[in-house]
Amino acid sequence: MKKKGCLSIGCLVIVIFFIAVPVLFISQNPEKYNTDSKSKLIRELDITVEQGEGVIKTLASVGISEDVTIKHDKSLDNAHIEGEKGYRLSNRDVSNIILYMNYGEVHNIRYADNEMYKDGKVLSKIDDYIVTTSEKSELQIRCQESIKSVLKSPSTAKFAGVGDWKVWKENGQTIVQSYVDSQNSLGAMTRSEFQFIIKNDNVVSLMIDGKEYMK
Repeated sequence: MKKKGCLSIGCLVIVIFFIAVPVLFISQNPEKYNTDSKSKLIRELDITVEQGEGVIKTLASVGISEDVTIKHDKSLDNAHIEGEKGYRLSNRDVSNIILYMNYGEVHNIRYADNEMYKDGKVLSKIDDYIVTTSEKSELQIRCQESIKSVLKSPSTAKFAGVGDWKVWKENGQTIVQSYVDSQNSLGAMTRSEFQFIIKNDNVVSLMIDGKEYMK
């Protein structure tokens, strides 16, 4: 019985060792093993915690949260200056945001052909160019109600599926395009294509089958 007790104590010591050592190591290097957004960003960019705070602040200044997927793209390196590294950022609403880092600091942020951050200055924000998933849903509901108000038989309206709605921003305006099937004055189902142009949250143009309905 005594021998068995010794074995049990020995096993317990070994178990504690294999649990305590990794926990101690991780606690001393939290930025390498944490799974929160901030720690992931720091690891992907291979920067210090202090530098990470600066990057997060800069991303926020152009409307990008720290909760993004980051991938280093070697083809983007040294695009502007020697030693610069290029990264592609994406989240649930947008992809292919380009982040240029220079020795731990943000040098440039671009989206498509648009400069958002350069030489320490905010030039534009991501919301100037994209429509988020929640915004798109709200616009669809709003546009459907507007279209129903001009249909001959609004109760028969069948709108396009989510994939057949085009929504984008351009020159400070939001453009919405899609189609609706509904009965005409003769009772026949017909398809009408429509386009909304929205500025400052107001509809400034409504085209249905090429005809302008806004006067």
